[in-house]
Parts: sequence; structure tokens; C-alpha cells
Amino acid sequence: MGSQPVPKPNLLTKYPYNHVTRDPRYQKKSIHTIRHASQQSTRVRADAAVRDHGLNLILDPFWIELLHCNIHDAITPDILHQIYQGLVRHLCGWISTLIGDAELDAHFKRMPRAHGVRLFLHGISSLTQVSGPEHHEICKQLLGCIVDAPGAPAGVICATRSLLDFLEIAQYQSHTEATLGYLADALDEFHANKDVFINLGARNSEDFNFAKLHSLEHYANSIRRFGTTDNYNTEATERLHIDYAKDVYRATNKKEFLQQMTRWLEQHESMAARWRRPLSPGVYLAKNPSARAVPFHVLENQFRATHFKDALGEFIVNQLQSTSQRRRGNRNLNANILRDLEAVDVWYRIKFAVSNLQVDTEFATLCTAHAEPKRLKTGGIGELGARFDTVLINELGCESEDTGIDARLKVIFRIPDEYVTKMSLPRQIGHLAYVEWFS
Repeated sequence: MGSQPVPKPNLLTKYPYNHVTRDPRYQKKSIHTIRHASQQSTRVRADAAVRDHGLNLILDPFWIELLHCNIHDAITPDILHQIYQGLVRHLCGWISTLIGDAELDAHFKRMPRAHGVRLFLHGISSLTQVSGPEHHEICKQLLGCIVDAPGAPAGVICATRSLLDFLEIAQYQSHTEATLGYLADALDEFHANKDVFINLGARNSEDFNFAKLHSLEHYANSIRRFGTTDNYNTEATERLHIDYAKDVYRATNKKEFLQQMTRWLEQHESMAARWRRPLSPGVYLAKNPSARAVPFHVLENQFRATHFKDALGEFIVNQLQSTSQRRRGNRNLNANILRDLEAVDVWYRIKFAVSNLQVDTEFATLCTAHAEPKRLKTGGIGELGARFDTVLINELGCESEDTGIDARLKVIFRIPDEYVTKMSLPRQIGHLAYVEWFS
């Protein structure tokens, strides 16, 4: 199989890259070309006859007798190797050349903690053998790290943004002609701005004539023909090398390991099938609080919840009073009502199970928001930095996507049951959150 020909794209015959897609090739025509080459008088002429069509001179390829086969359709888009390990690697190299490794690393080091985002505390220039997941994490932060960076003009920002847009849209789990139009628009915008990398000396070549960039031209058509890219992306199978081979082998005694690996996989799959239960969309917290009976002054000083006591008092009054009484307001009542309440139990994390917006049959996605003060690590050695995540508040309780308000999550807490009972508050109050509005 290794000596058999692999059909090569027409890029092998060097031509200026003009952001165009050539007509698709078909197996019958390629077979005709190979047979025509076999009739040439010399090997040099035969080699020239096939190379004009992007083929190697192998007169009996393995696929020539395969029924219902078009070998040119065998190469489908691959997000992992073509974009993450290909174009994103090129893009990071071009940007590093423009603004410098030290400057780019400094921007990555200063990124704040956020849900689902990995921190590169030592930058990215020192990374070796960068994996696909690492490139994925870099892409989440790259655009924010180059905005206003010295040496990155508007054209670089536009080209970077459009390529990252293409990457994200290409990974949609469902598509329409509208989303494929967005995909084409992102690619057009990249090509409209890509020359900035050559003009500024970031790319040494005089053109962008390389196969991984050319492959982007075929994404939209491949999605129309074969479905979304997660059907043929190699990232899933690359990960399975670890889960189903490397980790399993390490669990054996390295003798007669095949039987042990098979047994290990059967047992773990049986356990996973038994315990895997999809989460219903909703809010989830730990059964026990992260910190019990946290005084109000600690919340104000360490959590920076400066108006926590006043806001809680107002909330309790609103729960007890009628609307007419609430309008008149009574600050003294707010202060007096908290005489018997000096502390609350606090949670550092809250999880939201969110329905998949593209595929109804998929499990809910679990997102975590943090409201954690600076504190010592377990064992007392070192510190954990404070982290207060930004959240989107649906203040009106509507299902519309346009009603959310940005806020910073400061405290996740619960009023003690004894106080709820004493004040005859509604039992359904449950857990509460104190947020700091951005506007």
C-alpha cells in the first residue's frame, strides 16, 4: 500500500494562488491519463504525462479496479491537521514575527482567568510539539492578544479574525446554506487581507501557494456532500489512541497485554454505560458549601461585595412586603431585618447544564461559573488567585436571546434555614447570587 500512488492536488504544478477552485477530478479521467502515460515511449514522457494532472507515475494503482470508487473523494477536510496543526501554526508564526515572541507571550500571560479557557502562564513561544488541543486553546485567546499589539495593524487583525471565524463556523454541528455562506465570507475576508503578512515580511514566500490553505476552498462543498466536519475529522480518533490504547496498555502488566486490554475495555465500557446519565438543563451546585458561615465583612473585603448587606436586606424586605409598601422604601427596616443574620454559607462554583443549540438529541453542555476569593492552596503551600467570572443574567425571565445583561458574579450563597423559618420567608428561595452590574 505504501508504494501505491496518492492522488495529489493540482497545487503540485506550481501556479499563482488566486483563491479559485478548479473543476473536480474523476477517477475515470485519471485512469485514462495513467493508461495514456503507459503507452509513452520513454519514462520521461510518461512521467510528464501524469504530472500535468497531479499524479505520480505508478501504472497499476491499487484503486484502479475498485468498483463505485472515486479516489479523489478519499481526502476530506480535516480540522485537526489542516487548520489547527497547519494554518493556525502558520498564523502563530507570522504573528510572532510581527510583534515578537516576548510581546506575544506577555499578552498571553496577562489573560484573566475565564471559564473553559486555559492559561498559558509562560506564554506560547516555549511550547514544543504543540498538540491539537493546545492550538484549540490558543485560538480562543489569539485575537484578544494581538488587538492593539505593536506591529499588528488592522489588516493583521482582520486576517486573523476571519481565519478564526472560518475555523469556528467549519465546526458547526449542523449547517444551512446561510451558515455555509458565512463560511465563504470568512474565507473571502481572509484572502482580501492575507497579503499584509507578505508586505510586512512575516511570510518569506511571495505567495500563499500551499496545500493546507488551498484545502479550505473545498470545505463548503464537502459539507454539502458528506455532512458536517465532525463526521470525518481525525481529532476524535487521535484522542482514542490515548483512551483505547496507551492508557489501557499502561494498566496491564505488559505480559499477554492484548487479553488484559480487551478485558479492561469491556469492564470500563460496562461501568460507563451503567453510570452515564445525561443531565437535564438547569442549575447545579455541590451538596455542601465551599465555606460555611462566612461573615458579611469577609464578603465585603475578600469577595469585594461592597453592598452585599444592603442588597440582601432589600431583597428580604421585598419578599416580605407588599408592592405598595415596597415603593415607599424603609432603610431602617432593611438594617433591622438583618439583626439576627450575620453570616451565610457560600459556594465557590455553580454549574449550568445548557441545552445544545444545534443538535436537540445531544446531551446538555455543562458550564461552570466561579466566584472564588484569593486563598491558600490545600496544604497551606502557595495561593490560589481570586476569580470572579462574567455571567449573562436573564433579569426578565424571558426566553429571548436579547434580554441578557452582563454582570460579574461575586457571591453564591444561601440564607440559613433557621432564619428563613424565623422570618417566614418563602421556602423556594433556595440559593442566591450577588452580582456586580457592568452598566
